Amino acid sequence: GDTAASRYDFFDDITFTKPGVYQFVVQETVPADATDGVKNGITYTADKKIVTVTVTDDGDGTMTAKVGGDPLAFTNEYEATGKLENVAGTKTITGRDFKKGDSFTFNVTGSATTLDGGTFTGTVPVPNNKNTVTINPESGTSAEVDFGTITFTQEGIYTYTFTEQAPEGATEENHWTVNGITYDVVEKTIVVKVEDVDHNGTFKVTVTDPDDGNIASSLAWNNTYKAEPGEATISGGKQLEGRDWIADHDSFEFKLT
Repeated sequence: GDTAASRYDFFDDITFTKPGVYQFVVQETVPADATDGVKNGITYTADKKIVTVTVTDDGDGTMTAKVGGDPLAFTNEYEATGKLENVAGTKTITGRDFKKGDSFTFNVTGSATTLDGGTFTGTVPVPNNKNTVTINPESGTSAEVDFGTITFTQEGIYTYTFTEQAPEGATEENHWTVNGITYDVVEKTIVVKVEDVDHNGTFKVTVTDPDDGNIASSLAWNNTYKAEPGEATISGGKQLEGRDWIADHDSFEFKLT
């Protein structure tokens, strides 16, 4: 087919044999299998154009036809989308099980370039249009971190960075540890290539990093729990009845088992 953005030739010439005023209705035919006027990413127009042709007899054996009315300009819109579904990772803990009250928050940010590495103009989508996901596992040692689906409306190379949010009090100086839990603050990244290959309204979406496309293997966070040693003081009293203590004579031994 024609790769130009515009075409101007629609119909063959019309031959008139009688003078008069002729009106024609010109309308784009919407494909029968279009959904709400859309097929393969193309939105068809329902506009109707009225063309008036006035034909006059010049009296010399010829007739003149003058065309008026609406300009025959029809505009279609093309829009492609693509989705990366099931963007999810895992959260594990060693040293204890998850328990009620546990809460872990993860952040996601995105950047993009054009397919050839140029400057990207537009909005970089994030999973489920949210930059933050919080989970609250109450049992076991592993939990899913479900970020959701990324919906793309532009071609490009997209890079997403995922991080676990360290809670208040966790710093580099204390090795990101609070309440015995050491948090995994290492950044995780995935790279997604989005391209309009078939020009049918659906982008081809490919995870290029990791190489095997296994997102879950890249989005894995492991926290460790370790309780600090605790101390307890056990004390009691000793009483002797019948006489007083004799210094340097009385001796008693106690055993803790």
